[in-house]
Amino acid sequence: MEFWLDTEGRVSGRAINIRGATFTPLDSWRILRLSAARANQLKQELAKVLDRFQTEGESRGNVYLAQIGMARRSDHSGATDNPVPPAKKAPCTTTARP
Repeated sequence: MEFWLDTEGRVSGRAINIRGATFTPLDSWRILRLSAARANQLKQELAKVLDRFQTEGESRGNVYLAQIGMARRSDHSGATDNPVPPAKKAPCTTTARP
């Protein structure tokens, strides 16, 4: 991953794929609609996952940077929801005509 600040101070980034790499970077963003209680639950569960992987680290393993961020935002700023994935097309079937 490569990160930088643009001229207005906003953080931008991009994944850089390296030919032959055994691991590709993960950059995943989601817009979640949660109650405060569910947001706190998610925060605790994500922290537990990071803690587990950190304490179970392999002494000779590769070093990875893992980052999680979560913040409440107003309903009207930025994208209003996650993009809907395109519908899966039905498989194309053909029958031979005599």
